[in-house]
Order: sequence, then structure tokens, then C-alpha cells
Amino acid sequence: MKEKEFQFYIINIPIKPNKEANAELYEKFFKSVFDRKKYMKIGKDKAAILRTYNKSDSNHGIIYGYFSTFTRIDGKHWINLDNMEKESHEIPKNKFPNLRESYYFFFPKIHRFVVMKTSSGVSLKSVLAYFHELKKDLKEPDFEVFYELSKNSFKEILSAEVVNSLCIEVSYSNAGIGNDAFKFVDKDMKDSNTQKIKIEAKAEKGNGINIKESKILEGSLKLAESYGNATASVTVNKRRRTIKTENYPFVLKIKSSLADFARFYNKLFSETNDYLKK
Repeated sequence: MKEKEFQFYIINIPIKPNKEANAELYEKFFKSVFDRKKYMKIGKDKAAILRTYNKSDSNHGIIYGYFSTFTRIDGKHWINLDNMEKESHEIPKNKFPNLRESYYFFFPKIHRFVVMKTSSGVSLKSVLAYFHELKKDLKEPDFEVFYELSKNSFKEILSAEVVNSLCIEVSYSNAGIGNDAFKFVDKDMKDSNTQKIKIEAKAEKGNGINIKESKILEGSLKLAESYGNATASVTVNKRRRTIKTENYPFVLKIKSSLADFARFYNKLFSETNDYLKK
């Protein structure tokens, strides 16, 4: 069985104010979203929908299917170039052109929506737009939408010669998996019923911010990998630059084969879960 590399984006969809992971809650939520069979407008003429839904026999309760985008058109304001006349046309109901789609996998245990990254598939931007519009459209439950950010962008901030300023925006986690500083900030937010925090730090004149000497800064930065974002002004080799972690989405790469689909999605779950624990 020949294996090849597959790439995926990871979207984090924590339900609030639920402070612990609850697989059954997320499974019901996701099934209810599919059962609506309602597309979300994600642009002037573009829409997206969960086209299919399948539940695996896996112990992890893995859900998978196709996430699709298409073009919305109406029958007004057409032009006939044969006679240069304006026309209107009757468009078939609920039929849309320019279908693009990618495999998705939803892991209720860790509330992660993982979508395959291909040149002919859907973009991360489209997936995020869908969930942001879904959040507006649903009365309940309330949930947030994040995408996993590359750990390398955070390492760049931590390893910079000088950190001149730092802005971090985060929400609390639903798992509590992280280092001591992560757990400190995460627990503090939960205990104080604080859903979101925004930290703006500026270095003293002539010095840089020492992130590792602050549990609040270090923990918030770690939390931001999955539950927020950070922007830092750093100096490297006497040159200033700005690092925006939101510009560096993490791409998970696995080697496998679609021929054994159960093995494929179980491996994908394990690789995703292992990455989140790093």
C-alpha cells in the first residue's frame, strides 16, 4: 500500500462557556449543524456548506465528509452578447455552479475541525468564514473559532534578541494541556470567569521584554497558539520587524494512504492530538 503526504489545516471550535472537553456535546452540535442543510454566505457571490456527514466506528467518534464551496447566482442582470440585449433567466432552485470541496474530519473529543489542504480544494479563509457566519446565524450554543498557529512563529518571538512590544489576545482553553505557565493563565481565566483577555506589553526604555520571566506573558503566549493570536515588535541583528502569528497557520503533514480509510483517519486523529500536546 503506497503512502503519500497529505496536508491539513486545524480549526479549533470551543463551545463557550463550557470549560471542559465534552465529546457528546460536540458531536450533537456538529450533527445539528449538518442537519440544518443550510449554506452560509462567505462572500458577495460565494457560499459554503457541510455537504456530507459520516460517523466512523472509531473509538474516537470521528466524523468526516466533504466541506464544499460554490457560487451563488441569480437570473437578473445578464447580457446576451449575440444581440447585446439585457436578459433575465430562471435559475434552477438549489443548484449552484463552481463547486470546490475538500475532505474534512471533525474530532469531538478535542473539538477540532481538520480540513485537507489541496490546490483544487477549499481555502482556510473559506472555512473560517463559514464558521464565523455560522456563529452569527446560530442562537446557541455560543462558540469561538480559532485556527492552529505555527509554533515556529511563537518561537521566533521567544528567541528574538529584543522584544520591544507584545500584544496577545486569548480565550481560555477547554483542555488545559500545556506547560505550567499555560496552566496558570488558563486556570486563572476560568476561575475568574474571564472568557477573553488582551495584553499589551511595552518594554522599558533601553531594555527588551523578558517573556520567560513572566508567567502571565509566557502562559498567554502559549495559550495563543490554539486560542488566540499575538503580535510582536522584535529586533534581530539590529533590525526591527513585526511578527504577526495569525499570518502563519499551522499545516499538519502526515504520510498515509486513502486506500485504508479507517487507518487514515485514526492516524490523522493521533497526529493531531499529539501535536496539540507539544
